[in-house]
Parts: sequence; structure tokens; C-alpha cells
Amino acid sequence: DGFHDNQYGGRKGRQPQSAVLNKVLSLDVIRYYGEPSAMVDNDATACYDRIIPYLTTYMLKRLGMPYFLSRFMCNVLRDMQYSIRTDKGISAKYSSNDRPLYGTGQGAGWSPPCWAANSDVISHAMAQHTPGLLLVHPNKQIYSNRHLDVFVDDTNHGVTHDAMQLFKPSEPNPVVQKHDHIYEQIQANMKFYHGILEATGGALAWPKCKAYIMLFEWCNGIKKLLPTKDTYPPLEIKTSYSNETFFIKLANPDEAFKMLGAFVALDGNVRAQVEVLRKYASKWASRLDLSYLTPHEAIMAYTQVLF
Repeated sequence: DGFHDNQYGGRKGRQPQSAVLNKVLSLDVIRYYGEPSAMVDNDATACYDRIIPYLTTYMLKRLGMPYFLSRFMCNVLRDMQYSIRTDKGISAKYSSNDRPLYGTGQGAGWSPPCWAANSDVISHAMAQHTPGLLLVHPNKQIYSNRHLDVFVDDTNHGVTHDAMQLFKPSEPNPVVQKHDHIYEQIQANMKFYHGILEATGGALAWPKCKAYIMLFEWCNGIKKLLPTKDTYPPLEIKTSYSNETFFIKLANPDEAFKMLGAFVALDGNVRAQVEVLRKYASKWASRLDLSYLTPHEAIMAYTQVLF
């Protein structure tokens, strides 16, 4: 369909589980080889409400959409009248867009592909200008080289030591660090990503963003993930429009954070995920005990809800 392959949202035949699975499998490979790596989970705030329609028309045209269709969308958004609906009815007064306005509309059918078009530009820029995750099979014949895994506005991106060594930008690039340090490279990648997101009208939900630095120590032939939360400071990012500085906190290997409904930890433990599912199942079982379902109906409810 023309979009970058790493976007799993707003597209036919894609699902969020694929983005989560990519993250889990990547962490499995990184732990197996003990390669210095880093990841960041990002969440853009109110992504559909921050789309710039007129800028998006160029992104849609780039993907092959006829100009008159994207122009029609912009004209509709410009000329629509906006009322407020409550339980008392629809307001008599309304507002209109007498000036350019962000957003393509929550619930509008064109919003998902419009955001995907914005995301596609960000994805190609990241692939061209930053080292990403490079995971190589020992036979050197099979590899995965990814920069982003995205479901709508939830983004996971990372960098590995191999990618830093092998990445060759087409031109001198300040994003690529001159020295061999995974922390400073992921911070540079994050600043670059945030700058492009801002340029397209987007903004990050800073409290929802998490960073992971994966460093390993070998002892008697056994490797273990080092705690990095207190070793390195949070990633420091400065916004260009307000000149504010935000910080993305680091997580330790045994800490799990929610991404697209799944709780994933660097060291592979599933304690947090099991606890979430246990509470969900317990709550559902309590509701089932108080119901008037027959045994047959209870089995049907189990297969449809939990299984």
C-alpha cells in the first residue's frame, strides 16, 4: 500500500501484536548475544488532533493520492461548523475554522491514513539518518535492520552496537556519534525523532515515554544485564517551539512497562504480565459467580472472553 513496513496501525491487515512481538523477539536476541543496545518507547499525545492538514496533503501526494482528494479534505475541515453535543441536545451556537487549524478529526475515516502518511515520512527519515537495531544471525546470511516499530502513535525504536559500527550515512550526519557509546547515540536518535515529530505538528506524551540501556557483564562465562537506571541520567530532550527541557527516565532490566497492552521487561521476566492477567481473570470469575449462567453458558463465556 506504499507505506513503510514498520507502521502497523491505520492499515489493512495489520495488528498491534506484531509491533509488540518485534520488541519481545528483539530483546530475546539481544540478551542471547549480550550486545550493548538501547531502546525507547514513545507515545505521541493526541496524534490525530495535531495533524496539520495542509502539510499532510503533500505527504499523501507523495504516496500517490490525487491532489483533488486531499484538497477536498482540507476544504471540508476548513468549512465545517463545530457544535457541542450534550445530554441537553446540540448547542445552538457553533465555531468555525476561519484560520488554519490542526487536526483531521477524531473518528473521521481519513484520520488513520493521514497519520500513517505523517509516520511514513518520520520512518524514512529515521532510516536514512540514524543507526537502528541491527540483529545478525551467526551465519551472517539472516539479519533484521529496523529503526522503528509503530502502531499508530505508539513507537518503539532502538540502536545496537553493531548498527553504530556499520551505519554509513549518505552525508555528514550529526546524529551519528563520533565515539562508541550507546547512551549518547540513543539520546541523539531520540532528539532527531522528536525534532521530526515536532515539524509535522506532533508532540510527545513525556510521562508515557520510557528508555532502556542494555549493557552486559560476564562472570564465569555467564552474562547478566547490568542495572542502568542509576548509572546514567534520564535522556534529556529540548523542545524547539517552547525551549522547554523534558527528561525520559531509564528503566532497570527487571522493570516492565506497558506497551500496546503488554508488559515487557528487558530481562524477559513476565511477572508483571502474569499479575495483570491474574487480576483480570479473577475479576471476571467473580462476576461469573454472581451471574445466572448455566454451566454450558459459562463455558461459552469462557471461550469467548478469556480464551
